[in-house]
Amino acid sequence: MTGFWIDDWIKDIERGTTVTLLAEPEDVLAGYASLYVNPLRWTHKTGEIGINTTPEWQSRGLGEGLCTEIVALADALDLRKMTAQMVADHKSARALFERQGFHVEALLPDWVEDRNGNCRDLLLMAYDMRNSGHQGRELSH
Repeated sequence: MTGFWIDDWIKDIERGTTVTLLAEPEDVLAGYASLYVNPLRWTHKTGEIGINTTPEWQSRGLGEGLCTEIVALADALDLRKMTAQMVADHKSARALFERQGFHVEALLPDWVEDRNGNCRDLLLMAYDMRNSGHQGRELSH
């Protein structure tokens, strides 16, 4: 099943509906941030952000750096709003997004199922690009 997910991800990158930034310190993949957009939907000015880092790089600022870069990319793409979804009890992820200026939009009880089949609450956070101070900001290199 994992292979199908990766194939879909690559197809989305090729179509331009997903942009992914890779973090490869010392030529080893340590994390990534993806921005998902759908230019054909009525939410075409909204992007969804996904961030993942390896356990070795968690709590070292990599996720925060990836988030900063992907928000700057969203600004360059003229998006109006960014969203991030996570299980509600993932406190470090919530704190990372709050430090970046995201705020809670919704808490959806028993909305997702974890790997063990347990129902979990989904937290939806949002970031308004128009009120963020990121307008016109360039990507850092």
